[in-house]
Amino acid sequence: MTALTTTIGATAINDTLANVSGSGSDLMASVLVLAKGMLGIFLFMLMFYLLIYGLEKLFAVRSKHEA
Repeated sequence: MTALTTTIGATAINDTLANVSGSGSDLMASVLVLAKGMLGIFLFMLMFYLLIYGLEKLFAVRSKHEA
């Protein structure tokens, strides 16, 4: 009975170690998804900023001295 328990215990430990070492790729994949999402947000905000800046220059109110 002890040999069976030891074998099952060793198998469980080996499976756990395989899952933990395999989770590094999962962690890296999640970091890449995070980076792509953050890059997308920053690019959207840059485009939004440039749109507002361009509209501000296009529809700028001129003072009487400039006219």
